[in-house]
Amino acid sequence: MFVITHFSVPFFSYYVSNRYLKTHESNKSLFVNSCFVGLAGLIPDFTDIHISLTARQNSFSHTIWSPALVLILSTIAVLLIKRIPKAFIFWLPFAVLIHLFLDGISGGIKIFYPSHILVGKYFISPLWWGVSDACFLSLLYVTYKKTFNKYPHKAEDYN
Repeated sequence: MFVITHFSVPFFSYYVSNRYLKTHESNKSLFVNSCFVGLAGLIPDFTDIHISLTARQNSFSHTIWSPALVLILSTIAVLLIKRIPKAFIFWLPFAVLIHLFLDGISGGIKIFYPSHILVGKYFISPLWWGVSDACFLSLLYVTYKKTFNKYPHKAEDYN
């Protein structure tokens, strides 16, 4: 899968679940926190940039140890920095797991690397990855415009 999909699936998982649970986050803080969760979904690709499927399958960042490490780091960060939402202890490692799942269904990963056990295969053809990114990019744009829409204002807003 491509970067937009790896960002968008965790982003919308956080965004929609908080809308559904009716948390008391403002629209802007919900959007910003969703962006942080989306960025966490990119951690495996940021820590080991790869072009080929073989490089991805032989990467430490695409193993079960990656979300475990993110869990430890997010727990420490939440405990030390009070402004970070406590929900990030769950959501940041979950975003990495979503990334691993998406890579698993789009070519497979070696979840216990350096073991040679391959989990997954091409359930989603690489031909559809660009379509997926285009759809998610459109949804991200609409969500952004809905969150930060400044127009139309009422006339009394300018007084």
